[in-house]
Amino acid sequence: MSNNGVEGTIVLLDTDVGLLETLASFFRLHGFAAEPFYNTRQILLANAPIGPGCLLMEWELGESNGLQVLGKLRQIGWTFPCVFYTGCSDISSAVQAIREGAANFITKPCPEERLLGVVRAELQRSAEVGAIRNWLGEVQRKAASLTAREREVITLATEGLLNKQIGDRLGIALPTVKLHRGRAMRKLGARNTAELVHLAGSAGLGGQRSPVQARPEAGHANQAAA
Repeated sequence: MSNNGVEGTIVLLDTDVGLLETLASFFRLHGFAAEPFYNTRQILLANAPIGPGCLLMEWELGESNGLQVLGKLRQIGWTFPCVFYTGCSDISSAVQAIREGAANFITKPCPEERLLGVVRAELQRSAEVGAIRNWLGEVQRKAASLTAREREVITLATEGLLNKQIGDRLGIALPTVKLHRGRAMRKLGARNTAELVHLAGSAGLGGQRSPVQARPEAGHANQAAA
């Protein structure tokens, strides 16, 4: 059967060995990779799979509840969205889980199609977040290649200053400002001022943007620098 083009690894955590194997077989049958873990210690010693992923775990795990385990996983670098799949029907637990970062809280038994739909959605979200992180890492790598003067020019540009104003502020000639600005734009891969502001902000230059932003779409209107 098809996974409808959605790829990734479903990581399963449940102390019920029989259910765990059933779920692993179910997801593999639908074209997904599945990694089952039978106890908390086992998963905490494992490395998170590479690529998109979704953590599907029981809420009640012996002496720990799901949020405690999720917190420990976050501390060691697991970033997958987490779906609790549990026989616990306590509404307060579900609310607490969502408030503290769980992606979903599903009670057993659950229709197969609903379970598949939830997992597919979270795998897709994981893939999108991963793509943004990769893009942001590339932007920061490019920003690290900027000279100190290029950083100064770009920072002032993101604050809305024109080239002449930047030159006056830094005490350098207008052609020099344009030279530094042009070099910085090439290094960052910015085609116009709008993209320059976006990329510089994403790299932490100028403070105009949140550190994690979706990649700008092609076709932004050019804004000529004065």
